[in-house]
Amino acid sequence: EIRSSVVDITNAKGNKGIGLIISDNFVLTSAGLVNKLQNTYDIKTIDGKVLKAKAVRVNPSKNTALLSLDEPVNFKPLSLNLDLPAIDQEGFISLGLLDNKDEAGKDYMDDNGKIYGYRYSDNLGTEIIVDTLVQKVSPGSILIDKLGTINGISSSAKQTDDGMDLFIPTETAIRSVGLSICEKVYEKKSPWEKTVYKPITEKGKVETKAPEVMEEVTRK
Repeated sequence: EIRSSVVDITNAKGNKGIGLIISDNFVLTSAGLVNKLQNTYDIKTIDGKVLKAKAVRVNPSKNTALLSLDEPVNFKPLSLNLDLPAIDQEGFISLGLLDNKDEAGKDYMDDNGKIYGYRYSDNLGTEIIVDTLVQKVSPGSILIDKLGTINGISSSAKQTDDGMDLFIPTETAIRSVGLSICEKVYEKKSPWEKTVYKPITEKGKVETKAPEVMEEVTRK
């Protein structure tokens, strides 16, 4: 069930990547796969079926794209976590390409991931740092927690200097292509708002001293 929501995508030039089924007709993927001159894509599902799709929305700054399938799929999309996962949370699965059998990627899957922290860039905004290594052997992957909930998507197969995988938060990826999920109301700023307005850095402990208490002065 978890693997059925993740599909392989091949564009007209033969370039491959991964995509996430978010409804029966739409797939979220990387803008790097989009070919404006030949806007047609092969979508390979877990059962080996190959479907056709075309790009209908692209966000170059977030490197995300929305593909529309020529025919609906029967797979049930996984639940989406629209908040940032907690730092030090464990049990995350990172999935890559279906046909990637490289031993380093544990047959296209790393199933013991831990949230290391976050980092910020002007173009992508907040990125989730996870100590998985699927992106060494797969062009992109999906971040899933132990409950089978999508927490993020890798749109460019990038890693940190320490070799850890990077993911765009789910809500950021969804909103980057002009979509929203059930009009979710946030008590605090959403990941998208944090991306736009509040830079988030990698995990690190910063000790700060409380200000000294000033002596009370009687106003005359």
